[in-house]
This record gives sequence, C-alpha cells and structure tokens, in this order.
Amino acid sequence: MAIHDIQTYLETADHDWHVSQQDGSLIITNSDDLTAILVLAEQQMLIESLLFPTSAIQDQAQFDDLLMYLQKHLPLTTVGKTRLQGETYYTAFGSLSTDSKLENIELEITMLFQNVNELLHFSSEHLTNQ
Repeated sequence: MAIHDIQTYLETADHDWHVSQQDGSLIITNSDDLTAILVLAEQQMLIESLLFPTSAIQDQAQFDDLLMYLQKHLPLTTVGKTRLQGETYYTAFGSLSTDSKLENIELEITMLFQNVNELLHFSSEHLTNQ
C-alpha cells in the first residue's frame, strides 16, 4: 500500500483531521490539535503520537509502574519511550501490517487519538509545573 493511498482515504474519511505528507510520512492532526505520525516500512506501519518529555514527570518510576497497569485499558495502543533530538519522550503508538485495510488504519488512528486524550488526562496529576 502506498502512503498516497492512505492519505487520500483519510482526507475523505468522516473526521475533522488535517492530513499532510512530510518526508515520506503522514502527519495527521485532529480537532484537539493532537498529532499522529504514520510511517510505512516494508511489512509494517507505525502510527505514533508523542506525549511529553520524561523529564516532565515528577516521579518517573512510580508513573512507569502506573502505566503498566493502565496499558491494558488502552485498546490498540501501546505506551513506550522514544528518544528524539537527545531527549526522551513518552509516546503512544499502534502498529499494523502494510496489508491492512484502509478502514483498519482509520480505526487505529481514531483509537490512538482517543487513548492519547485518556493518557494526557491520566498524566496531568503526575506532571511537574514546568
């Protein structure tokens, strides 16, 4: 499946999303100003949304432990950490086969946005006042 096919489908889907292409990836932004990046590899696609730097959490060990319990309540979404420009961030992501139907890709993005909202709400009491 080509990135252009996914973009065309998402642009015509019944969502208030802005979809653009940058460096071979799709940048999808919803009406809450949350952003997800869709990247295609040979057999897999990754849809990811950065949450916040790990340094923004008051007690990372406690927060990580709580995330492990919360994880199973986030359908289709995994929470992890990633490094970007020398800083570590919490990230929410989902992955699919490149053979996935366009409707399943849309569902993955929809669920990611919903779960990111849940994660941000859950995380608010653990963030430092930066």
